[in-house]
Amino acid sequence: MTASRNRPALPVLFLTSIAVLSAAAAGALAQGAGGPQSLLPPVLRDPGPMPSDLGFAPAPAPVQPAELGRLPSGDGTPYPAIPLAPVPESFTVDPTPPAATPWLAGETAPLIAALDRVTVPGRSTVARALTARLLAEDPADPDLLSRIAVLRVAAGDGPGLLRLASRPDFAALPPPALAAALRGLAASDDRGQLCHAGLDRLGGAAGANVDVLRAVGLCRAQAGDGAGAQLALDLAREQAPISQGFERLLGALLGQERAGPDAVDPADPLSLWAARALALPLDAAIYDHPPPLALGLLVGATASLEYRIDAAERGVALGVVAPAQLADLYAEGPPPTGAVAGLPPSLRRASLSRAVVEASGPAVRAQAINALIAAGRDAELASALARVQGRAIADLSSQSLPPAIGGGLVRAALLAGDRLSALAQLRQMGREAADSRDYARLWPYRALLGAADGGAPVWIDTLPRGDAGQRAMALLAALLEGLHLPTDAELLPSLPPASAEQTRLEAQLAQGQRGLALIGVLALLGDRPLAEVPAADLGLSVSVLRRLDLGAEATALALEAALAADL
Repeated sequence: MTASRNRPALPVLFLTSIAVLSAAAAGALAQGAGGPQSLLPPVLRDPGPMPSDLGFAPAPAPVQPAELGRLPSGDGTPYPAIPLAPVPESFTVDPTPPAATPWLAGETAPLIAALDRVTVPGRSTVARALTARLLAEDPADPDLLSRIAVLRVAAGDGPGLLRLASRPDFAALPPPALAAALRGLAASDDRGQLCHAGLDRLGGAAGANVDVLRAVGLCRAQAGDGAGAQLALDLAREQAPISQGFERLLGALLGQERAGPDAVDPADPLSLWAARALALPLDAAIYDHPPPLALGLLVGATASLEYRIDAAERGVALGVVAPAQLADLYAEGPPPTGAVAGLPPSLRRASLSRAVVEASGPAVRAQAINALIAAGRDAELASALARVQGRAIADLSSQSLPPAIGGGLVRAALLAGDRLSALAQLRQMGREAADSRDYARLWPYRALLGAADGGAPVWIDTLPRGDAGQRAMALLAALLEGLHLPTDAELLPSLPPASAEQTRLEAQLAQGQRGLALIGVLALLGDRPLAEVPAADLGLSVSVLRRLDLGAEATALALEAALAADL
């Protein structure tokens, strides 16, 4: 589709976008006198011919930044190449990275003390990914291994826990690590793993572990061995009190009594394992803030669609549920043409997701993506929803779109971690809407991607006056400084003073204490949204990551912080 064919419909599409975004942010759409209102924006003018293939196009092959000016236009004709500043080497990701360097090397006590300051799971997508790097290691020290195992449970790292359970020295693991590994077995998608792990053959302290005995009791009960199940339960009672709910679930597996949802403890994977074996229908109380390790189980449990979507949305946000699983659940949600007033938030988002799939053209589809992401922003789901729509975003990235909608798509691509699609749409907007306010507002993202011109003054003119504008300038200056990118002279006066943590982190870097420095960054980000982290702390975190040879993660954190602040 060419720009000339899209521009006549620009006012209509822009106003429609405002309407849909406002409705999504409000949480419900009003139902008019004429009947149910549609979540699909009205198409008052045909934006162009429909593609012959209604499915999403496959993701494009990687394109070097310097070649983005030659991406094909809507009619397939390549645009003339546009000069583009080369991307700094720190942004280049080696497709064959060197062997991983241990992060948890060094003295154990300082590492454990530092890990105690880290919030798991973190509030930032990048922070959670960095935490996963640390938790991927199996240190030899038993105390440190136990701490890592406990953090894997908190993060919902099922695969990491299963690695512990598969170790030859499983029976010799420290008690906290052993209990954590059992939780991973119980939370596995494959229910048979728990009963095929040889738990009934463990001896010594491992065989007397209360969680091992409870697991053996469940497996014996499922196999119909009532005497063995009762013996395991009696031995478990000698180690620690056993909840009545768990005993009822075990009895139900033996066919001796009935158990309902009130017997299930969502914080206990063994309890959820039993509920899944019994195909118990689960109620709302079980889905009220479950731990990350339980989310995968709850997505596939017998429960209402609303609750399963809630669990899947949080699971995608935490990286423990695949985006495709959430997309499948969204497809079962209410149609976008149905009445949505009064629907729970998760079902409204499902309806908006269906609106993306059923949209009538590129501009309307991009508009629907922006509305969906806006509907999840207050629940800290924007990045998760963008990842669910990743293929659609890539498919639309080279389309000619109205500036307001194109700007939203750039942000959606960055939220999804797709910098290539963001750059493609930025190039498209630069050709067709370079003088627009929407394009000027995207200057911080172009600067952080290393693809900006000297447009800082134009961006500054779009900022609100007073403290809000000064905070935005200070944040961008700190992020650019952290990435060691050129900082526009207009922003230099706004550069915040050094963070109080800088001295300690600088010393750790100088002494080669890479693990402590990385943990220090995670502790600095803390248990707070990125929008609440001071600019100086964000700039320091980005700088430390860059100097730890984590250039891609440094850029991702800078972009995530800019998006959180709505620069």
